[in-house]
Amino acid sequence: MEATRLSTVVLSWNRPSLLRRTLLSYRATTRSKARLMVVDNGSGQETRALIESAKSSGLIDAAIYLPGNEGGLALNHALPFLDGDYIHFSENDVEYRAGWDARLLAKFAAFPRLGQLSPFGPVPEAAGGEVWVTHDSDPLCAGGQRIFVTRANVGTTCVIPRQVAEAGIGWRNIEAGRWRWPDDAAFSARIRAQGRLVAWNDSYAAANWGHNVAEWNRELPYYLESYAAKTWVGIAGLEQRLRQAGHEFVRTGDGKIVSIRRRPGYEIV
Repeated sequence: MEATRLSTVVLSWNRPSLLRRTLLSYRATTRSKARLMVVDNGSGQETRALIESAKSSGLIDAAIYLPGNEGGLALNHALPFLDGDYIHFSENDVEYRAGWDARLLAKFAAFPRLGQLSPFGPVPEAAGGEVWVTHDSDPLCAGGQRIFVTRANVGTTCVIPRQVAEAGIGWRNIEAGRWRWPDDAAFSARIRAQGRLVAWNDSYAAANWGHNVAEWNRELPYYLESYAAKTWVGIAGLEQRLRQAGHEFVRTGDGKIVSIRRRPGYEIV
């Protein structure tokens, strides 16, 4: 029997429409022998019903339901069940593209020291509405493959070899009020401490909807609250990122933010 090549855990906290897109795109595009599970951080009934339906239909293989939001710590509950050659952590706002898994696994074959790889590239997909930052990194080529090595982190959504997980790393949190996020910086730092490389892919193998203007406009209060709690960015930092990417807030006369729009006369390429 063929061994499991890829073990994936999706971190879920509400946003069921995005979770549905993540799960469907994963199953439609993954070609490796893969096992898919969801760990849910005490979401509402709509999200739980979606997960139960996905499990009963065979869209996912297993689910772990937590009573409350544990943030990134929730991923640690899944680690004992992830037995693939490669472990894949995914947030619930990612849309996977055709061949994404083969593209990423080829990088691990070309770079034996690679310990963590993002499905995203170092430069945001601004033309598609993504608003993020350009990530400091250096290109590295081998065997016809290219990655961008960073001394920072590459986010929660990533692939690591099973040996990296077996060395004892786990997830920690950054917390602010009701918000709990995976501590991506600490996770990547522990991987580098193993003598491994942490890298961005050379191009996007998945869409990053959690950083997309279209998604932000759909649930703007949620994202504004989230960024307000992220003290290292804040609303002012988000506004600066928007302007640099060719967008701006639309405010009412009393200053309330009601939407995001393209900046007049700004061409996004």
